[in-house]
Amino acid sequence: MRAGLRKISMWIACLGLLSGCRSGPGSNATPAAVTGQANDVVGHWQGADEGRWVEMTEKGTLAIVNGGEALVGSYTSRGADIHPQFHALNSTKRSRSAGLWKLHLDKGTLQVTGPGQKMSEYRRSEPDPALKDSPLLGRWEWTRKGTHNVNSFEFTPWGRFVAVRWLHPKREVKGGGDLEEIREAGTYNIEGQNLSMSTFRRKK
Repeated sequence: MRAGLRKISMWIACLGLLSGCRSGPGSNATPAAVTGQANDVVGHWQGADEGRWVEMTEKGTLAIVNGGEALVGSYTSRGADIHPQFHALNSTKRSRSAGLWKLHLDKGTLQVTGPGQKMSEYRRSEPDPALKDSPLLGRWEWTRKGTHNVNSFEFTPWGRFVAVRWLHPKREVKGGGDLEEIREAGTYNIEGQNLSMSTFRRKK
């Protein structure tokens, strides 16, 4: 599988179009890992090198980034065990990766075992102080006119984001056609009114 690293720049003002589209009550709340609540898994977990990390959000979204490729899904946790859930793109069917990933917390270290049964360890990172009061934090959702697929961008105080978007494929089907699902995760940086993002995707 090949994945693309893409750089995107946009005006934060453009996200003003999403005002009122933030999902659910308390979606801009400080993550549980920061407030010291019971959920110890929320946060950014950094691997041995910059290109390996795991993001778990308070909304139950999970991103595993490794080697320039992002695997995006959801998770539930019980005790020290985290249970990831992945689906094939453009489908509700479980992906081939489903059931092959295991995540476990051990004394503050996140242990991640992948499909090859190789276990890697990740350490929790501190939130970026510059993002503490950013109005961008939280999950933003919208639905394209004439469709029912929910698009979302979720920005975390660790300078990471996870997104699910539905776009028209590059090769349009005559007379219309289904939208293409894109799942991505990456880093973001705010400079004045500019939002810059480097994003990783997992293709088919």
